[in-house]
Amino acid sequence: MTGFNPAEPRGFHGRWALEGAFRGMVDKSTDTGRAKVQTPSQFLHPGTGHAMGKTEIGDTYEQLFRMRGAHLVELHYGHPYVEIAGAGSVAKGRSSRTTALDFRLNHKYGGELKTLNSNAKNKKTAIKKEEQKRKIDAAAAEGLDPLLVVQVVDQDNRTVRVYAYRGFASKAVSSMEHLGTYQYSREDFRNAQIRTGHWSQRKARAGRRS
Repeated sequence: MTGFNPAEPRGFHGRWALEGAFRGMVDKSTDTGRAKVQTPSQFLHPGTGHAMGKTEIGDTYEQLFRMRGAHLVELHYGHPYVEIAGAGSVAKGRSSRTTALDFRLNHKYGGELKTLNSNAKNKKTAIKKEEQKRKIDAAAAEGLDPLLVVQVVDQDNRTVRVYAYRGFASKAVSSMEHLGTYQYSREDFRNAQIRTGHWSQRKARAGRRS
């Protein structure tokens, strides 16, 4: 049982003056820059075990889709898959990751590629209204129809299920069209990270988040 310590800084009502500050240090909604307790939807790096950040996830799995999954979209829609966001490699120079569209299918569709974890309870895309408008306007400016492609990744067996919806919206994959499944190897993952510059940072990230 703890007693009152007169040396502790306390406010007018007797509450510890630093209570709020220390609560923020353990509050799950407060980003401390350190790894939190793993959630079911969290992506872990297979080599180091560190929790992958949003950019690392997007870069890595968009490259894996380009390497192993784009054929599913091509076979279904009959148009070549052309990468827009983050196209190219670190060695030769990559395009911006902040483009309104992630890819296009020749001269027919302008698309957004989303990546979800198979363990997530709610397998639903989240696109803000302003982002929806930005993407729709970008597609329309190029004379393209909007296409949302979602890949649901099972990291345990390296299997990815691919879904599509003709539009940009926040939707559950259960209401989308299932295009098929692809698999990737450990070597594919490594190559995707090398191409996007994340492989060389893996040990430093693991150290910071341990």
